[in-house]
Formats: sequence, structure tokens, C-alpha cells
Amino acid sequence: MKPSRLLLKLGGATLGDPATLTALKKVLPKLMAQYSEVFLVHGGGPRINARLEIAGLTWEFINGQRVTTEAMIQIVADTLVNEVNKSLVGELVESGIRAVAVSGAENQTLLCRPLAPELGRVGVVEKVNTESLLALASDGLPVIAPIAVDSEGALFNVNADWAAAQIAAQLKVDRLIFLTDQLGVLDGNKELIHEMSIARLPELVKSGIVAGGMLAKLSAVETALRYGVRQVEIIKGHLAEELTGTSCVGTQIALESKALLDL
Repeated sequence: MKPSRLLLKLGGATLGDPATLTALKKVLPKLMAQYSEVFLVHGGGPRINARLEIAGLTWEFINGQRVTTEAMIQIVADTLVNEVNKSLVGELVESGIRAVAVSGAENQTLLCRPLAPELGRVGVVEKVNTESLLALASDGLPVIAPIAVDSEGALFNVNADWAAAQIAAQLKVDRLIFLTDQLGVLDGNKELIHEMSIARLPELVKSGIVAGGMLAKLSAVETALRYGVRQVEIIKGHLAEELTGTSCVGTQIALESKALLDL
């Protein structure tokens, strides 16, 4: 029987929310009992911002991607791997969860190519070292920092949503969940969309409802779905305890939606 796999993506903004971390610590043991393998990818945007400010560096985003210069990449990598990742793993271990720190740059866990010249040292993941991740998951929870390397070993910043989507696709996970600081995808009236087809994305973008970080997230979701991930959800982080239930507490996204087809 094919193993059931789950991948959680924890947004950088949610890392500073004590309620989210509390909920995550409570639900992870249940999820690790429910699924054969569980993986966690985290972001770290706010902490990267703080480190860049201390260094006197400014930044910009293009289509939800942080432009990463040569002067920035080492700070970004150090923040994600040695600060955010180690801190998160430490908290999980203290709560009794068998978590292990993983840098996407080690063992070519995340092998990438440059995404676009205007983004600098931003990469797009082409290959995931699934063998290494599955070996780690057999005895614990891999907690993955979204830093990648190219074929020559140069470091690249990778949008955490896109890293999660590529890892989920190449691991062929059954369920991918984005834990964010938002309830999910909202419509024009700021009401939660409980279920949607990814085919609705162009409409939401054209109307201006979806932009920036959420656009990048939904683009990553589309990639995961088209490469075979069966179930994708976006939920508010502090609701993580509800993940073992039968209903989605945020937005569930599919390639096609019966509810939309009935409209």
C-alpha cells in the first residue's frame, strides 16, 4: 500500500504567533501518527527583514518574490538556516516531537536554477533529494529551510511557498497545507472562499482580489496540483489543531470544483 504523506508549509509571519506554534505542537504528534511521513517547510520573511535592516540593506519584491542581491544572499541563508530553522526545531524537540533540522542547501536537498535575472539570487527548484528526505522522515519530522544550491554549489533564496510546492510534487504527497496569517483565500467581499478551483485564479487576479504574496502562493498551489498533489489547503495558522478533522477550516483548492461547475 502506498504510504500516505503530508507536507505542511509554515509561513514566516506565523512563526511569531505563539498561538500558531502552540497549536502546531499539539497537532503534529497526531498528524505523525495519522500519516506515514510528515514534512514541514518554513518561511522567515519578517526575520529576514529585521536582519537586512540591521545590515543597512533595502529590498523589493517582484510578483511576490524577494529580489536577492549578492550582498543579501548570505544573510538570507544564515537567517533561515541558523536562526529560524534551528529555533523552530528546538521548540518542537522541547515539546517532545522528533524534529530534525534540514537546510535545502545540504546534500543538494533542493537543487535549483536561477529564476530570473531581475530577481538576482532567487532560484526555482528543479530537483528534490527525495531519498534523503524520506530517510529522515522514517524516524522523525524533517523541518526544511528554503535555501537551495545550483549545480555549482552557489546559494539561492527560494520562495518558501514554491519550495513547498516542488517538494510536495516530487515526494508525491497526498496533502499539502499552507499555514498562514490569513483565514484562506477571500473573495471581493472579504468573505472566506471555502472551496475553489484553481481555474478561478485568473478571475481573482484580474479583479485585483488576489495579488502579491497570495498570488505567489496560489501559483505555487497550481503547480503542486498539476503535478499530482491530491489535496491542497490554505488555513490560518492558529487553527492547526483542526487539521485532524474531516472538514477544511480554510480554503480547499482543487484543479476542478463541483461547486464551481454547478454555477
